Amino acid sequence: TLAISLFYQTRFNHRKAQQTQKATQWENILVCITLVASIIFAAAYYYLATLVSSQLWAMIALIAAMHMGSATMTCLYSKKIILAMLLPTFSPLVIAFILIAQPISFILAASLTIFAGVVLFFSISVNRSLINGLNIQVKYEDAAQQSEYYKKKVETSTFDDPETGLFNRRLFDLIINEEIRRAKRINSTLSLVMIEVDCLSQYKAQYSQ
Repeated sequence: TLAISLFYQTRFNHRKAQQTQKATQWENILVCITLVASIIFAAAYYYLATLVSSQLWAMIALIAAMHMGSATMTCLYSKKIILAMLLPTFSPLVIAFILIAQPISFILAASLTIFAGVVLFFSISVNRSLINGLNIQVKYEDAAQQSEYYKKKVETSTFDDPETGLFNRRLFDLIINEEIRRAKRINSTLSLVMIEVDCLSQYKAQYSQ
């Protein structure tokens, strides 16, 4: 069940990254798979608790606790999956111990209930922290993209001529100074070609700015 949980967790994260709009659909599918696996294990625990001798009850309770703790660690990213895994797994076993109605079974039932409550509390806390962290990351990425957009916008408006879309004199001054420094640094020559368009006013009159 841990291998299945890890496999579907990886698939869920991959699908969520590729198809954000279908994240809820993939989560619901994983909830159903987790619920089915939990019910199967719960039936097995219930059957074992009512079948074996009292000397093995503590071992069954320990295995169930290890199962719940380990499986919960693989699904901390979803609150619904935590509930689908945790509650169906331990509830039938606790009921079985209560129905047996012996002092040791009552102790084991109480211990499992306390353990499940602690695991559920910390799992929900970690899940909340993970979700907050993801939200902060998304907000940071959005802010970074917006900052990059405005940076490019400023650079474009600074160096582009709004009428023609061509580079303006400001960018030429910046580039020529940089090229002169580069030529001096590597001890190289620098060639500059300047073209003058004759009758520019007639071009502008005929074809506009």
